[in-house]
Amino acid sequence: MCGITGFVTEANFHQDNSIKYLDKMISKIHHRGPDSSGKWIYNNSLYFGHTRLSIQDLSVNANQPMFSNNGQFCIIFNGEIYNHHELRKQINYNWKSSSDTETILGLLENYSFSNVVNKLEGMFAFACFDIFNKKLYLTRDYAGEKPLYFGWSNNVFFFSSELKSICVNNYFQKKLNPDAVNSLIQYSYIKTPLTIFENLYKLAPNKILECSLDINKYKNNKIINFNEKNNYFKIYPYENNITNNFNNKKSLIHQMDEFSILFKKTIKSCFISDVPVGVFLSGGIDSTLTSVFAKQHTDFNFESFSIGFENLNYDESRYASKISNHFGIINHKLILSPSDMQNVIPKLPLIYDEPFSDSSQIPTFLLSKLASSKVKVVLSGDGGDELFGGYNRYFNTQKLWNVIKFFPFKLRNKISQVLITNNSLFIFVKYLAKIYNPHIFSDEKILKILNKLKTIKDKKTLYLSMLKEINDVQKNTNHFTNNFDSVFDDYFNKSSEFIDAMMRYDFDTYLNDDILVKVDRASMANSLEVRAPFLNKEIIKFSRSLPINHKIYKGGGKLILKEILNSYLPNSFINRPKMGFGIPLREWLSNDLNSWMKDILSINNLNKHNLFKSETIIEMIENINSTSINKLWSVLVFQMWYMENFE
Repeated sequence: MCGITGFVTEANFHQDNSIKYLDKMISKIHHRGPDSSGKWIYNNSLYFGHTRLSIQDLSVNANQPMFSNNGQFCIIFNGEIYNHHELRKQINYNWKSSSDTETILGLLENYSFSNVVNKLEGMFAFACFDIFNKKLYLTRDYAGEKPLYFGWSNNVFFFSSELKSICVNNYFQKKLNPDAVNSLIQYSYIKTPLTIFENLYKLAPNKILECSLDINKYKNNKIINFNEKNNYFKIYPYENNITNNFNNKKSLIHQMDEFSILFKKTIKSCFISDVPVGVFLSGGIDSTLTSVFAKQHTDFNFESFSIGFENLNYDESRYASKISNHFGIINHKLILSPSDMQNVIPKLPLIYDEPFSDSSQIPTFLLSKLASSKVKVVLSGDGGDELFGGYNRYFNTQKLWNVIKFFPFKLRNKISQVLITNNSLFIFVKYLAKIYNPHIFSDEKILKILNKLKTIKDKKTLYLSMLKEINDVQKNTNHFTNNFDSVFDDYFNKSSEFIDAMMRYDFDTYLNDDILVKVDRASMANSLEVRAPFLNKEIIKFSRSLPINHKIYKGGGKLILKEILNSYLPNSFINRPKMGFGIPLREWLSNDLNSWMKDILSINNLNKHNLFKSETIIEMIENINSTSINKLWSVLVFQMWYMENFE
């Protein structure tokens, strides 16, 4: 894994300053590649910077920037290409290294850029300059595992693996994007293509950005239409979207065999490395399946890494211990105390260089820190939930709607207010919910649902409310400008199954902008590479060929994965509640961190940017036992980030 960064200016534009700024940009992504760094400057106009985490071919021959043999292409690459040995067999090329980066250059001498990218199986984000045709290309992998930002400021075009690298370039002028703040408050993350800064964007997965080196041709500071193509700047997909094939009539047993063959091959390919590889093992279905297949179907020796919590309500490490003992896998486990996790909080604005408030970021960082003390690469189970129906919302949306729909819409607001404010009634509701399902309906989730009852009109808005911390963002911010719900309509209209629409939407949004961002920044802050076998394109295609009832069955998800695991593990290891990396935010902010929070969210601090309605935020703090704690956490995370970046 590595870091890439660079920019384009008019020729000879403040040349001495530009070189100095490039060095600053490279230094800001040192953590992504501490083993070596390099730079290349073309015509005093194009500036490439790279930092390397050596995984394949540890020699200097694989350092970057790297050039093709014919001198046409220069590349800075971040990622891993799992099928690059097979791709090398397609061409005749005088190889100078065993690096996957050089494989891409060899392919580029023989195929078009989009054709090359379409052949790649792996995770990647890279910049490539065609010296002969004066064209710059940027691209990202199909699922969006590796980040890539781009944009304009002062007629300079920037791109980088991380925003902090762009921000240290003095040509860049920071200006907050209110739409991005609204996204953060609603979802706990900033949706693609937005970033926290105006005129900077995330390149979407499965996209190629192609532009002429002539900066004068595309120096406008605003992109009006991301689908727009012209002779100087265009963004387009390199592969058609992987579509559903629900006509697949194969039996579940046949599909289990088919998946097992695919997953064995994928796991083996993900172990391609010249350094030790480990596995994140939470004890959940996805990480367990990854660990089991790695142990049972490869010859690789590997170690696993797990974290647990002193608070047993949040701890599932005991399951990871049972699984590792059952298969004889070495397991390194760290039990986190509240102080361990609270000590990470001040680092968040530096780790996540735009505001990001999925609180599982904290244990994910500490898990990555643990793993990085032993290995450079780990495998994770990311993507399994979105592809095989793992989230509770996929099978609970209909159940909840069947109850909610009996109450007139106008009555729901009053009912929710009464249930939230009357402690006796709230206790009774909790009692009923936990009789129905004690594992799904935690106190926090019950409160979250009650707070949203007043905005739920149908099954679609119920699902969307489950993705958000709040529905009434305009009551909390002073610059409400964007409602993101309409994006789901396209998925809803194109899917014959509502559950499929939810899963596809989550794959393109929640997975890309939350899960993969969380894992990439937490791991790379510790110079650790994380690979996700479930995000192999063949696995994605397979999941989209399955009928829904082979994923979700009798009120539970991941049917096919569980059935496969049943042949390796006792049922008690498999059929248990999903937990995740939850942390006791409300408890912390009510007690240990309360005075610190009040200092950060003082009226004086909030008024420095005037993005939030300060009286509403103060009211949330005063009523902390009934407020949306994740909404408050989002505001707190933003304020920490703002103070780090603007003060």
